Amino acid sequence: MKGKIFGALADYKGDDGSAFTRLIVVYPSSSAAKEVLESLRANLDPFLKITATRPDRFDFVDFPSKRGVVERRSDILDIQLKMKADPRLDQP
Repeated sequence: MKGKIFGALADYKGDDGSAFTRLIVVYPSSSAAKEVLESLRANLDPFLKITATRPDRFDFVDFPSKRGVVERRSDILDIQLKMKADPRLDQP
């Protein structure tokens, strides 16, 4: 990103013992953030499986069944990783 785009990464823990990692990246424009979102969606690691998709967001699950979300809000990408598995997704 040529030293011009920066993000903030943090680990969060809930009162219930849940935990996740969050990455927030601010891009120079909404179109730049959209381009990165679409690139992530199109080139997702094969060990990740998209479980839901909308124009400005997609949800995924990783190999150990941890959930993640990539969402664009204007010029910001908000990425949440290592979220607890959703038991509703395991039901037939």
